[in-house]
Amino acid sequence: MEKLIDFCPKKPMRYKGFDANWERGLDQAKEKWKTHPNYSFFKAGIPEDMHFEERERFDIAVIMETLEHLPPDLVDGYLKKVAEHLAGYLFITLPNEKGIVFLIKWVTKRLFSNDAEKYSFDELLNASLGRMNLVGRREHKGFDYISLVRQVEEYFELISVSGHPYGFLPTSLCYGVGVVAKSRIREAATK
Repeated sequence: MEKLIDFCPKKPMRYKGFDANWERGLDQAKEKWKTHPNYSFFKAGIPEDMHFEERERFDIAVIMETLEHLPPDLVDGYLKKVAEHLAGYLFITLPNEKGIVFLIKWVTKRLFSNDAEKYSFDELLNASLGRMNLVGRREHKGFDYISLVRQVEEYFELISVSGHPYGFLPTSLCYGVGVVAKSRIREAATK
């Protein structure tokens, strides 16, 4: 959360951040930005923890490397909440956890860090072939960025989906995925 503000070329006039504080990101952000009265940070473990004023709107929302950690049924609640209060653009970053990229990541972790998620042989094969519906879901395990993009499309106008850090490659060959979407609030207001 605090990193996002650091990445901005110009500091935002107002910032409202939500985090589950699993890795103390919320605590760090509160400490680092405590002298900025227009920056506020809140703990949110479920969508209902995200509190907004009824007519409160934001120009930009960013969700960085978060949605893959959530059960799919919670993702809809978060996306809906963001959609209700965003009058601009949504930027999401996600990991690619399927196909050849998954297999390379998993083998590398297994060989060098012993930090590889446990997969049965069938799950390993299915994840390597991109058949994520046949892989048990837990955080990164079984995460399918394509399914998440479909969820985003339910609430936002999809602008682009691209791989990163190598945007010139097909998304399926990149380690990460960037999603850009546009609020439907702005469209409704201009019609």
